[in-house]
Amino acid sequence: MTMAARMLGVVLLLAWPLCIYAGRSVMRRSGSITKASVFQWGILPMLTGAGMLASGNLLWLPAAIVAWVLAIPFQAFMLYGLPPVYGAVIGAELGRVLWSTKGVWTLLAGFAGIICMFIICTVVVAVVTKPPMRTGERHRAKPAGRAQHVTAHGDNGQSASEAKSLVKRMVGLNERGLTEDAAHVCDEIVKRYGECTDSSVLLQVGLALFNKGVALGNRERTADAVAAYDDVILRVGGREELELRSLAAHALINKGAMLFVLRRNPEAAAVYHDAAERCAGHLEPVMRKLRSEALQFESTIYVEAGDRDSAFRLLAEAADACPERLSYMLTDADLRPLASDPRWQSLVQRTHSV
Repeated sequence: MTMAARMLGVVLLLAWPLCIYAGRSVMRRSGSITKASVFQWGILPMLTGAGMLASGNLLWLPAAIVAWVLAIPFQAFMLYGLPPVYGAVIGAELGRVLWSTKGVWTLLAGFAGIICMFIICTVVVAVVTKPPMRTGERHRAKPAGRAQHVTAHGDNGQSASEAKSLVKRMVGLNERGLTEDAAHVCDEIVKRYGECTDSSVLLQVGLALFNKGVALGNRERTADAVAAYDDVILRVGGREELELRSLAAHALINKGAMLFVLRRNPEAAAVYHDAAERCAGHLEPVMRKLRSEALQFESTIYVEAGDRDSAFRLLAEAADACPERLSYMLTDADLRPLASDPRWQSLVQRTHSV
């Protein structure tokens, strides 16, 4: 029985990476990463395998089933409280089996187990909650300098201050992969302040919806992300304040990226063009940079369509809008098919004069 339990423990530990991968896939498809799911898929197989290997006891299996069920109502405790307890038990068992430790040495082995479990769980949570990377850097929706937007604006009244705090909380939840919890905070922000027209409050509402779009895009809920960006554009697109204008333009750029992922290229090109036009004529550095990005991204769609003339025209306009971005633009993998064209060398030459 002891040997069978330890062999099963080894199998569980070897299958642990597969459990993490399967859990990530399940959570990405559902669009929600919860503390319970992280514990169930990322932590529990490792705890059970290590426990059976250390103790040679099959009772760890029914204990794992109970822990799986209890993870739903007691998410926080299971994710942050149970692993150290298991670590102490596993460490003490390993110490007893390997070194026949007794007394204070058993306590030290248990303490070492707690430390190791804390480190392992921290790494697992980071791996499981890390947003998936998309192929093609230029078609991945990017945050609009969230910290800068959240902290740059002055505190204009109690509503703006409260909304700002909620946005910071939402950003933190998104960064930890807790998309569902972050979405609830976003809904609360919109419910409380969605009808307010004060620019400082409206900025926070727009940021909440924008970051919701980023999170949804990273979870491959692309159509929902487009809807979130549309909401941002509807709310702040007609305002003249710089922070609101730049947020609307960035929402359009990210919407274009999502439409490209959906293979709706003509719509994506039109959205990028709209973003570039909204930034035209504005001399602020952030608006010039956003116009350049929008034109660059629009050009890649024409590259894919085989329309090199339009692509080079847009690239030239992008370079005119923000010359300091030209060197970076020429590293875009989506533009590499243009490298054999003589006009590409003209762009390269322009980088030497920037």
